[in-house]
Parts: sequence; C-alpha cells; structure tokens
Amino acid sequence: MRLWTIEGPNVNQLTRMGFEKEALKAGDAVEACGYLLKARPGEQFLTGELLVLPDGRKQSWLDYGHHKCLGPDYKDMHSK
Repeated sequence: MRLWTIEGPNVNQLTRMGFEKEALKAGDAVEACGYLLKARPGEQFLTGELLVLPDGRKQSWLDYGHHKCLGPDYKDMHSK
C-alpha cells in the first residue's frame, strides 16, 4: 500500500455530483487512478480521476477531460 495525497473537487462540486458525505471517513483506504501532480521528498500528490470507495463502488472524482482511468466507453462533455 502507498500513501498519496489526492487532489479532488471541493465540497460544493461533490454535492452536485451526488457524492454522499458519509461515503468516506478519515482513515478509509481507497483505490485511486489519476495523474501525477507533483512530488517532493516523502510526499506524493495525485490528481484523482477515479476512486474505488471502501465498499467497492467506483466514483468519478475530478474531470480534466483526459479519461485515462474511466475506460474507452466513457462519454461526457469532453468526448468527441
């Protein structure tokens, strides 16, 4: 297991996305797919695109339009 800091949407954006506050608690382990943001000695930062929550549900997390984590059939406003 690796510990990362995951950048994501603010609380208002999460609410609009239908994300439930109770879905994550302090100390929960999640699986994340995203893009390396920056690295400093002893710290690793990731811009998260997709999270797998502790209960196994997949949650779109932050959308920069790249979609390397969501699969080839994923469509949204950035899709051609």
